[in-house]
Amino acid sequence: MSEPAQRKSEAQAKIAAEFLRLDPTFGSWFLPFWRTWTKATEDIRKLEFASLDEYLKSRVVDVSGSWTLAILQWGTGIYLTPGEEKIIGPINYIAYAELALVNDLFSWEKEKAAYIKSGETIPVVNAVQIVMTSKMLTESAAKEVVRSELTVHEERFCQLRDQYKTTSNPSRSILRILELLEHAMAGNYVWSIRCPRYAKSDRNPYRDYIETFGSEKVPVISPQASIFESTSEATNCADTIEPKQLDMLAIEEKVLMKTSLGNDLQDEASSR
Repeated sequence: MSEPAQRKSEAQAKIAAEFLRLDPTFGSWFLPFWRTWTKATEDIRKLEFASLDEYLKSRVVDVSGSWTLAILQWGTGIYLTPGEEKIIGPINYIAYAELALVNDLFSWEKEKAAYIKSGETIPVVNAVQIVMTSKMLTESAAKEVVRSELTVHEERFCQLRDQYKTTSNPSRSILRILELLEHAMAGNYVWSIRCPRYAKSDRNPYRDYIETFGSEKVPVISPQASIFESTSEATNCADTIEPKQLDMLAIEEKVLMKTSLGNDLQDEASSR
């Protein structure tokens, strides 16, 4: 494993361990989403796609939509029943696809440059490339197709959202999730416009922090147990917050082993 990939694995392990410390019930529920995403990131680089629709079926997992929503649910205290999950599933898919298309559109130039720099050895996993190949289009024409698909997915999301709002007795939890998804879609677009990864800047806040404080000096915040009071039947964090109940080093080591799969490939594709 390369040094950057090793650092990434260690950071992921620390984050996962903190989730398990703060909320063991949520952490146990959340980590499988993370492992699914890690595996998908590895698999998608081995596949060939005949169409954009086929590509998006894999990309919505690779773009980490499901575990991102899981974190949003945890942060807002929104939990869905199995029946509610089934209802919102198709709308989630549209939102995840929109997130993927935005990422691909903004990351295209960086991915293309990395591909050329590697001597064309790093695979390009991007909607623009898929459209260029499957439809035999120029780069500029393929970008327009992706932009058009992006608009179609946004309009479809709004249509399904509005349809659900008009149903009899709509679930308040689903309505809140739909609002979260809308904010996530907008936030992803704004982040893509301004982030150092895609926008040229003399400063890089990420590297600046590491250079100033070092990777081992990222503060660990331990909130008061009282703020975790929840109406969720699944967990009572006030009873499980004690750090002494969990061996943090053991947790980090365990998570590091589980998240290391595919990190070499993720490192190669870090230009995304």
